[in-house]
Formats: sequence, structure tokens, C-alpha cells
Amino acid sequence: MVRIAVFTHGRVDTGRSERIREILEECYSRLPNDLMLVELHLFSTKSLLTAFLSRERSDLGVSSSEMGEGFFAMHDAWRGFPRILVSLDRLLELPALVQVGGLRHEAAHSILHGSPKYYIFPMPPSLAELGRRFSLSLEVLTDLLYLLSIAVKDYEATRLLYGGGYVEDQAEYVQYLLEPSGEEVAAWSLSRGRAVAELLYLASQFKVLACASPLLADNSLKRVIFECMRGAVAHLPDAYAEPLLELSVEGLKNLGDDTLENVNYVSELFCGRVAKPLMEARHGG
Repeated sequence: MVRIAVFTHGRVDTGRSERIREILEECYSRLPNDLMLVELHLFSTKSLLTAFLSRERSDLGVSSSEMGEGFFAMHDAWRGFPRILVSLDRLLELPALVQVGGLRHEAAHSILHGSPKYYIFPMPPSLAELGRRFSLSLEVLTDLLYLLSIAVKDYEATRLLYGGGYVEDQAEYVQYLLEPSGEEVAAWSLSRGRAVAELLYLASQFKVLACASPLLADNSLKRVIFECMRGAVAHLPDAYAEPLLELSVEGLKNLGDDTLENVNYVSELFCGRVAKPLMEARHGG
């Protein structure tokens, strides 16, 4: 059995802490894994989580782009073992099934990506070639790699959960992710006309689509999930939205079980179908 070591930050209700532990324990008991220890960090407020991540960045020398803090729950393995971090104030704002789906999503990451090697990837040849051709900085390429690797890992997490019979909660969770926020639409407006900003924005949208993609295998969900995916990119021009959808629906079907190989494969597809056409259009070929 996986040992879950719980750490609380701020005022955390014991009953709520136990409920979250129970959700994770049930998930670990159902899904195949060889985990021995998972740390669960519960933060009463988002500000406490942000401060914790700031200290971790300083201690570990990890860039902020590699320790995202924009969501209610996240996973990492920078200390050499899997950790799940939860912002309770943000978690409790969500519908109950979305909460459960999100916690299980992080549990799946801890099973699949519970080692630092899943957070430090060599630069794929396709991204390196993209950088040379269009004079992209190492910082931009690193951000692209980060976003594409998240897309792959989120796809793998949803695929594992769906295969383990977690369907209803994952459908609710990805539909929540796919609902475009006003901030996202505004961010796209601010990105327009700037090739690098557009490119990074499209990569960030792709990672959300990739998280939902495995649920397209379910005949009862396929239509509604696809329509949500289409809705997620409805604010984009068709020249950008359609390649992203095609890549998410068809391109990801060939992913295997090796995360590094998957990251290289997805990077090649993204460069060929999304990045190069965008950059060529902006740079005149």
C-alpha cells in the first residue's frame, strides 16, 4: 500500500484532509503502481501555496515555468519522490466531481511521473531546428518544451485513469478545463500579431486539448468531449484552431508508454502542423 504523508499549511480541517487522503488511497488501490511514498501538501490558501513554491524554487534552483502555480492542484517530483500540492480555497470553489477528478488526475501523475526525470527533458530535434530556422531564443524553446511535455503527461494521466474505469469524474474535470476563461480570451487578443506570443499561446491551448483527448475513445462521451474541445479553441482563427484539433484528436492516438519518446513525437507533430506554418506566415516563408 502507498504511504501518503500529509503536511498541512495554515488552518486545514481534519475531516477535509482525511477525505482527500481517502480519494487518493482509493485511486492508488485501483490503479497499478509501484509507489511507496507520496507527500500530500494541503494549503489553506493560494497565497500559502505560492509562498511555498517560491521557497522551493530558491532551494532547488527550478525556474517558475517548471513549477506552475496557476491551478488548484499540482504534482511534482523535484525532491526525488512524488508530491501532490493542493490549494484548498481554490479546490472548494469547484463542483464536487471536478474536485475528485482533479485529485485523481494528480494521483495519476504521481504514478506515471514520480521521478525528476519526467521534469527535465532534452531539447527535441524538431524544436531545436525550429529555433535555428526562426531565430527563437533558448528561453522560448524551453517554454515550448515545458508546455508540450505537460500536454504529453496530461494525456498519459487521463489515459491511465480512463483505462482504470474513472470516466464520469474525468469527463467533468476535462470539461471544466476546456471552458475558456475571459482571461484566456483576453490573453489571445494581447498575443495577436506577435509570432512568439501566438506560438506559446497555442501550445498552452494544446495541453488542455491533450488532457481531454483520451476520453474520445468512449462512445458515450465522444460527441460532447469533442464539442467541448472545439469550444475551447472557438476564439482562435480556423487556421490555428483546426490544426490544434486535428493534432489532439488524431495525432495523439499513436502515443506509447515511453514519456520521453512521446514528448519527442508530439514536438515533431506540433512543429510540423502548428509552429512552422505560423512562423512561416509571420516571417514570409
